[in-house]
Amino acid sequence: MKCLECSVENEDSAKFCGSCGVDLNLKKKSFWKHLFNWKYYIFPLSVGLLIGFDYTQIGENSLSNIKVVGFIMGIIMATQFKASFLKKSLMFFVGGFLTNFLSIAVYFSFIFINDITAKTGVNQQRNKYLDNMMEQNKNLPMMLNEDLQMLKNTTNGQDIFVHIKYINYTKNEILEDYTNVNAFENELLQSELETSCPEKSVKTILQTGIVMKMKYYGENDELIGQIYLNNERCQPYYDNTDIN
Repeated sequence: MKCLECSVENEDSAKFCGSCGVDLNLKKKSFWKHLFNWKYYIFPLSVGLLIGFDYTQIGENSLSNIKVVGFIMGIIMATQFKASFLKKSLMFFVGGFLTNFLSIAVYFSFIFINDITAKTGVNQQRNKYLDNMMEQNKNLPMMLNEDLQMLKNTTNGQDIFVHIKYINYTKNEILEDYTNVNAFENELLQSELETSCPEKSVKTILQTGIVMKMKYYGENDELIGQIYLNNERCQPYYDNTDIN
């Protein structure tokens, strides 16, 4: 009887090949058919999905665990493959690599889809806030105090520009109390950080990635200076509030 694995001739009564030890009563099993048996990939694909989900929840990279999955599946696939030691070894390396590849592919695919979904939700929320800010123009201009008037809100699709005017002072009159424009802007920025950032409405807007830029004008509409608030700048001031 001729061995289908190593082609060595054996006695007709032999049960196992005298050369490679393969069971002569078993039909030759295709290497590729065994390698691509879908049953072997249920576990690694599940692991890739679970690790990807875990990463999106707690933000910890656990890709190293996938290497273990490949090692285990390589052993299982090699053990189940009825062939010579050389082919079993090849099955171990190829099978392990393939299961690792599929696990990592599922891992990154899940993270990518989750990231796209999250960004879509944030973009929708951001657009909603931008629209609301533009709606406020119906009630503008309005006085903020006896000296300041909010003229209008504008947007470039990403940022909000709030235009504010000193109705009783020119640019030169305002800057008389400051050494330069930077000093004027720094004082305004600190005031806005302390008063605006703790506001819940401001926090929810900034956390969508919107940047709020305030432009200050004199009574003759000459630009005096400008400042901006974003989530990073306001972050230290969120901690002093009772906002969740």
